[in-house]
Amino acid sequence: DNHIGLGQALQFRGDFGGAAAEYKQAIQLSKGNNPVAQKLLAALPDLIKKATIDKHINNAADLITKKLYVPALEELKLALAQAPNNPDIWVNMGICYQQQEEYQKAIDSYQKALQLDPRNSAAAEGFKACTQSLQDKMIAQSEGAAGDAYKQGKYDEAVKLYTALVTKDPKNAAYYYNRGAAEQMLKQFDQ
Repeated sequence: DNHIGLGQALQFRGDFGGAAAEYKQAIQLSKGNNPVAQKLLAALPDLIKKATIDKHINNAADLITKKLYVPALEELKLALAQAPNNPDIWVNMGICYQQQEEYQKAIDSYQKALQLDPRNSAAAEGFKACTQSLQDKMIAQSEGAAGDAYKQGKYDEAVKLYTALVTKDPKNAAYYYNRGAAEQMLKQFDQ
C-alpha cells in the first residue's frame, strides 16, 4: 500500500517514471496479485499523453499572453498531433492566426473547432470577427487597386473595380463618385 501511495504522489507531481516503478514494486511485493497497482500502472500511458497535451496547451496559452504567436502555434501543433479532436486547441490556433492577420487560416481553425463543438462560443465569435476582418481587408485591397488603376490611367479597370465595390457596398457614395470620375475619363456619360 505504501508503494501505491508513493506512486500516486509521484504521478500527481508528474514523475510518471517514478510512479511506474512504485506500482511495479507494489505488484512484485504482492506476487502479482495487486489489482489496484495493476490498474494504476495500466492507466499511466493515457495520463502521460494527457499531461503532455496539457503541457503544450499551457505553454501555448502563456506564449499567447506574451504575444508570441509563432512559438505558440508550434506548441499547439504539437498538442494537435496528439489530440486532433480537441476544439480548444483549434480555437487557440485561430486566435494566433487572427492576431497575425492570417484571417483565412483563423477562419479554418475556428470552423474546425465548431465542427467538433458547435456550441463553442469562442470559436463562433472568432469566426465572425475573422470573416468580417477578411472582408474588410479584401475591400481595402480592392479600393487600393481601383485607385491605382485610376491613377495609372487604366480607367476601364477602375470602372470594373469600382462597380464591384458598389455591389459590395451600395451605400458608399465614394465608390459611385470614383466610378463616375473613371467613366468621365472614358467619356461614358450615359452608363
